[in-house]
Amino acid sequence: MNRKYLKKLCKATQKLLAEENIEKIISNLKIKIDKSKEPFIWHIVDIKNFQGLPLNIKSAWIFVLKPNVSSHLHYHPNSVQHTTVIEGKGKIRIGNSYQNLRLFDANDETTWYIINKNVPHEFFPMKKTVIISFHTCLSHELIEIRCESGEKRIYELQIRIATFDDARAIHETIAEAFEPYKKYYTKEAYNATVVSIAKIEKRLRKREVLVAIHDNKIVGTASIRIEGKNIHISSMAVKPDYQGKGVGLQILREINELAIRKKCKTISLECFYPLRKAIKLYEKFGFKKTGKIRNYYGIKIFGMLKEIYEKDG
Repeated sequence: MNRKYLKKLCKATQKLLAEENIEKIISNLKIKIDKSKEPFIWHIVDIKNFQGLPLNIKSAWIFVLKPNVSSHLHYHPNSVQHTTVIEGKGKIRIGNSYQNLRLFDANDETTWYIINKNVPHEFFPMKKTVIISFHTCLSHELIEIRCESGEKRIYELQIRIATFDDARAIHETIAEAFEPYKKYYTKEAYNATVVSIAKIEKRLRKREVLVAIHDNKIVGTASIRIEGKNIHISSMAVKPDYQGKGVGLQILREINELAIRKKCKTISLECFYPLRKAIKLYEKFGFKKTGKIRNYYGIKIFGMLKEIYEKDG
């Protein structure tokens, strides 16, 4: 990477840190990381008004890393990452081998780590660490893949409670998710599974429905009902283009956190044997088959249950 390019990155970082609200943003991230179960959290910076950035830079991020916790070995298949440390110290590994470990220290303000697409990397912060990262893809496009598990994650994903205005989009999400499996259902079972807009609106009056938002669109959903010390999930669906990118996993994590807050002991759901990807996700998250099978409009569905522990998620 030539000096002129790095000089542009340094100037952009200095300008970013000079923004009035950045100090408050970093302070809030430091508070949140203490409560988070994740090894790092982030804030996406609007770079529309930034002048002089290299043309290939499409997004800017502030990350705060939890001390003495690995950030997990991961890579980005769709972006080149440009990172500098502005607070903290520790070690960074770029590549699969631990021989590639090197020290990082915020006192060295001119050091940049340029991490190419598909190159694994991992931070080992000794202190609470703040880094600035510039990426060559837009923020809503950035994908992280963890090397050990193969788990994919979209960073800019919001999970929230649905409103009545979301009913049509929820219906469309469920319909798109189950369309490839329509041939395995009876007509009655399929119509009951792909919930109508009217039924979704009725549900919204009686229970919570979660939606996953990405790029201002609903891409995933799940309906939840609290039954004593159990939370029951139904109508969980992720749009086909977003399957395998961590959306379903993040919805389950949100439900798990809710179960802990509500002091529930279990989470339950029912599934259908042809939905192999969904079954794999549920089992990975800790669900186990209960052995209970029932007839659902002419098809056999089975129960799954997950016990709740506060360390979960």
